[in-house]
Amino acid sequence: MECVSVYRSPETVCFQGGTLTAAADIWSLAATILHVFAGAAPFSGVSVVRIIASLKALQTPSIPSALPVGLHFLLYTCFQFTPANRPDIAETLRRLQVKH
Repeated sequence: MECVSVYRSPETVCFQGGTLTAAADIWSLAATILHVFAGAAPFSGVSVVRIIASLKALQTPSIPSALPVGLHFLLYTCFQFTPANRPDIAETLRRLQVKH
């Protein structure tokens, strides 16, 4: 369960009703990208209880300053707590320079 929790968006962890959107997937994608580039999963080595507490306290995963500025900014925007403030998939792919 712990390995899955590090990729989950706050709205899926602290779900209080409402509709989940693709923005939850953007958070999870960012968590995966962070894992690939940083070499460790977000909240790595932290218990599920602490991950949930961190998300409830509006603490985002740490983004290493050594990452390229553009990637750092993308991850920062993907880790916004308000789902509507996250980029959509087209914008995310554009920032990653992925053609679709």
